[in-house]
Amino acid sequence: MQVIFVIVTIIGSIYFLFSKRQFDMFSIAFFSGCVYFLPGYFGYVFDPSTGSFLGIPIELETYCVMTAIVGAILLMAVLFDLLFKNYQPRTIIRGNMWSVQLAVLTAIIGFIMTVATTGDALLAPDKNIMMAQLNRWHTLWVTAASLGAVLSFRRSRWGLFAICMFLLFFDMYIGFRVSFAITLISIFTLWAGDKGRQRFAVRSWKIGAIGLASALFLFAYKHLCIAVKLGDWHLIMKQLLCLDFYITAITHSEPFVTQTILNQVLSKRFVAGMEHFTGLVYQFILFSSELGAKATSFNDLFQPVLFPDAVGWGMANNIWAEMWSSGGWPLLILFLIVFVLVLAIGSYLIRSADPEIAAGSAVLFSYWAFYIHRNDLLYQINLEKDVMLVWIICTLGSQLLSTMSKRTVRDPHLSKQPIQ
Repeated sequence: MQVIFVIVTIIGSIYFLFSKRQFDMFSIAFFSGCVYFLPGYFGYVFDPSTGSFLGIPIELETYCVMTAIVGAILLMAVLFDLLFKNYQPRTIIRGNMWSVQLAVLTAIIGFIMTVATTGDALLAPDKNIMMAQLNRWHTLWVTAASLGAVLSFRRSRWGLFAICMFLLFFDMYIGFRVSFAITLISIFTLWAGDKGRQRFAVRSWKIGAIGLASALFLFAYKHLCIAVKLGDWHLIMKQLLCLDFYITAITHSEPFVTQTILNQVLSKRFVAGMEHFTGLVYQFILFSSELGAKATSFNDLFQPVLFPDAVGWGMANNIWAEMWSSGGWPLLILFLIVFVLVLAIGSYLIRSADPEIAAGSAVLFSYWAFYIHRNDLLYQINLEKDVMLVWIICTLGSQLLSTMSKRTVRDPHLSKQPIQ
């Protein structure tokens, strides 16, 4: 089954890199799947509860799941290209010229309040100490900074872009890579997508090389972040000049733990049931946790049972393991259909000539296309909700400011650009 998995990913890579198509959310989802399913190429995963890095063979059914996911992404991308290659959103949101400024202002406020409410814990080398002090201000900071960076990139507001990137770099400095990664992915997708239908590996190989270098940097930084916070530059330089460091950064990366969850759930036939899905209701209630709502994550269910010796630290989640554990193959297949349909919606919306629609959709659907593999449904919906709320607030705020100022200046960024 490993051979079939590898063949499907090779066929998919050839299609996404060499066929004449527009770079979109299917492209991101496919290559993200290849990254998060890295263990599939090596044939093993790691059990963190053992305290060692002894490889555990991947189950046949685990390969079936991974192959089904990348295969479904490829199949839906082909159908989307055949049916919707000339379609582009026509909706234009007027009065949105202030949204990027509001996003940047929101990010700055979130950053200042995070520093004020967490104090010295923000710079603690021990991430657990910092995590104990972080609050919603941090979420506001990084979400608005990510949205602001992509909006300012789309509108060529380079001063505001620099501010947002500084805020995201600082977030990565304290130990978080996801917001920075999502921002890069969103910008990369818009940048490559603007070139229209092309053979990506032929016409935009330089952009692809930048993307690969960025991915390697993010892999490596996970193993350097503590040294960076401690200021141990001697160790950092030693690691960066060592080839084995980069090999280890890949072969001992997060996917090898994330897919352990899927492998063990299938191997042990772990059943979580569907009761924990009721917690999704709380995601649609603002400040539900402060109001006493307690949702159960998939991690709360599987980790104490499957990895009892790893309870002292988090293992994240695996949404595909969650679907199988909750409803077997029928639920997993149903969710996979939903997954690729949402990718189709995102791929359509990022084609918009409206910078707010394109930029906001890029951030929103990048979380879905890239980050979903290491989350459960509860946390994934929470991430999407955060982006939506900040996006809506900035849009409505811009509308209000435009109305108050009674400005009717034509927005130069709303010129219609047909898909090439």
